[in-house]
Amino acid sequence: MAQSAFSLTGSNSGHFWLYSLLGGLYTVGAGYLISKMGPAGAGVAIMLPIVLGILIGLLMEPRFGLLLYVHLSFLIGFSRFISLPIPLGLLVDGLLAITLLSTFLNGQRMEWRRLKSPAFALVAIWFAYTLIELLNPEAPYRPAWFFHVRPFSLHWFIVAILVLVVPITRRDIGILVISWLSWSFLGALWAFKQQYIGLAPPKYNG
Repeated sequence: MAQSAFSLTGSNSGHFWLYSLLGGLYTVGAGYLISKMGPAGAGVAIMLPIVLGILIGLLMEPRFGLLLYVHLSFLIGFSRFISLPIPLGLLVDGLLAITLLSTFLNGQRMEWRRLKSPAFALVAIWFAYTLIELLNPEAPYRPAWFFHVRPFSLHWFIVAILVLVVPITRRDIGILVISWLSWSFLGALWAFKQQYIGLAPPKYNG
C-alpha cells in the first residue's frame, strides 16, 4: 500500500513538473510574440493552443474531423463578412486532408472493405472525370480548374471515403443531424432577415 501510494505520488509529481515546464515555455513564447508583434502576437498566442488541440484531436479521431467539416461548411457562407488572409475554402481542404491522413494513421480500426460499395465507385468515376477535364486543350484558364474541382468532386471523393471507412455510431449520426438542423435553422432566420428586414450591404453581396 505504501509503495503504491509512493508510485502514485511520484507519477503526479512527474506530471506536475511536465505541465509546469510546458506552461513556462508557453508563457515565454507568448511574451516574445507579443513583444515582437503586438496585438497580433497576442492573437497568435491565444489561437496557437486551440489550433494544436484541434490538430491533435483530428489526428486521434477522424470522426471529429467529419463533425468539424459540417460546421465549417456552413461557416463558409459567412466568410464574406470578415476579412481573412486566405480563402476559408482552403481551410476546408486542409481539414479534409488532415482527416483523411488520420484515417490512415488509425487504419487498423477503419472498415476499408466498405470502399467496394457501388456508391463509392460512382463518386470515384465522377472524380476521375473532373480530373480528365484538366487535359482539355480548350480550357481558358487552368488555375480556375483547381478552384472548380474542389467543391464539385474533390470534397465529395474525400468525404465519401471518410463516411464509408470511419466507424460512425448512432450517437455520431445524432450529433451530425442536430448540427445540420441547427445551422439550417440559422440560415433560414438569415433568409427571413434578408427578405423582410433588408439585404446585407452591397459590399458583402458582391
